[in-house]
Amino acid sequence: MVNFTNSNLKKLVNVYQHKNKYKNKCDCGLGDFLRGSFFLLQIAMTYGLHFDIDYNNHPICKFLYKEKNTIDENIDYSNIYYYHPDNGEKTTQQFYNNFIKYLNYNQVETLYLLNNNVPIQNITTFQSNFIKSKFLPNEELNKAITEEMNKLNIQSK
Repeated sequence: MVNFTNSNLKKLVNVYQHKNKYKNKCDCGLGDFLRGSFFLLQIAMTYGLHFDIDYNNHPICKFLYKEKNTIDENIDYSNIYYYHPDNGEKTTQQFYNNFIKYLNYNQVETLYLLNNNVPIQNITTFQSNFIKSKFLPNEELNKAITEEMNKLNIQSK
């Protein structure tokens, strides 16, 4: 097992971009992005790091509400890497060890990346609620949803 030793790293941010904007790989779907967000959240919780999601560079952002902007406005979006398992990695433990090595290697305070790996543990209620809180519809979308529900005579539950 590889130990996490990077004392500079304070925060992980899973970055959702659109239309092949990553440095080394094309973009993934929203489901893959969410799966990787749970993985990174669990890593952050394990090692006492902060975690956030950045979808500011994707069309979906105009329909979602963010309580406050917790993402640095000076991100170099052209330099975001997709971290994916090496083809030689045969086990989850091997992937995990290599990912921790990657975290140790990146001597930055905030690491912006894309990861779509599966969570390393069962997803807790706290983790589920945390991720849900990042994808709340904004006022415009809520209004459109309400209007369509009214047209269809559907009651909100």
